[in-house]
Amino acid sequence: TMAFGISAFYAGTAGSLFGLATGFVSPDTFPVSLSIQLLVGAVVGGLASIPGPLLGAIFAYFLPIESNQWVPSQAWIPAQIASTVKNAGPAVSYGVVLIAIMMFAPNGIVGLVNSGYAALNRRLRGASDRETGQMPPDPQTV
Repeated sequence: TMAFGISAFYAGTAGSLFGLATGFVSPDTFPVSLSIQLLVGAVVGGLASIPGPLLGAIFAYFLPIESNQWVPSQAWIPAQIASTVKNAGPAVSYGVVLIAIMMFAPNGIVGLVNSGYAALNRRLRGASDRETGQMPPDPQTV
């Protein structure tokens, strides 16, 4: 709960400084779509680490650009639907990516990389930790 308090303090301070700098604050300044984009970036990267939200922010920045370029290039989508889907592409891609990450990598990209690194490390370490030499005698045969 202390982390939420500290983050709320910084958010409030940033908001008040923004209001002082611009002289005007309205609800349209930060739309809901920006909040969703920030949430997707943080969750996709991984909330439990420092580089996670940074990687998520990079991913969330390039996701709408790539989705706007990918949808029109698909020949199986009719032209009338492609224009509509192109406009809704970023929102749909945010939803699909968020659901996929929450299902398959709940700790985000950084958590997925960390678990893969740990599995590889265990596999490599397990191969070198095997003892060599004679087998100990079986107590039942002695």
